[in-house]
Amino acid sequence: MQDYQASSEVESPSRGTPRSRALLLGLLAIITPAGLVLVNVAAYVMSNLAAFRVAITVSAVVSTVILNGLTGITAYRLGASRWPDAWVFAPHLRRAVTAEFILALALGAAIGGQLTYQGLSDPAKLPNLSTFIAGLIGLAIPILLAAMLRDTTTRRQRRRYRVR
Repeated sequence: MQDYQASSEVESPSRGTPRSRALLLGLLAIITPAGLVLVNVAAYVMSNLAAFRVAITVSAVVSTVILNGLTGITAYRLGASRWPDAWVFAPHLRRAVTAEFILALALGAAIGGQLTYQGLSDPAKLPNLSTFIAGLIGLAIPILLAAMLRDTTTRRQRRRYRVR
């Protein structure tokens, strides 16, 4: 009798823990209301696309500047610590390299903003594959660079270069 009780208390691996089941039920309960809210917001934005077009474009430009700026700063700091003798990281060229980086960043943000603005010009042509792919690339570049750079820095270096 004791063996039967002991074996019935052991939980089957396929059933999961009570915590994971509760988490799964919670996620399932949230999906429908969140989907309804997202659909209504998307319908409102689509019906007022002309008004949202400028705001979305400004948001795309700001996002490009912030994400690519942070990624560029991290890449520059990593390069300066690894290759201090390289001409790009020379102290007397630091201002010129910074100015060139800012110009490239502004140019990239302007191009991204222009493409976003053009991609949202006609609600009948949405969803637009080129706008979607541009958004994915805009997300992928900083995320992939950050992942690659994270593996090459030590924990101490990451703490040292946090935003101050």
